[in-house]
Amino acid sequence: MAVADFVPGVDRLALSDPSIGLATVIASARVSGGSTILDLRPGSSVTILGRTGDVSRWFG
Repeated sequence: MAVADFVPGVDRLALSDPSIGLATVIASARVSGGSTILDLRPGSSVTILGRTGDVSRWFG
């Protein structure tokens, strides 16, 4: 899954599945080609297109 229009400081990410640990998702963050990839679980990730930075501030 990819998110194309995320604006840090304006938008927030949220996890609706209680089996996914927020700390684990934040720790998985990696940058590739100017975008941030977050692993939700094995084989499942979300890419925040064109955004990098303090991922922990993106959740709320």
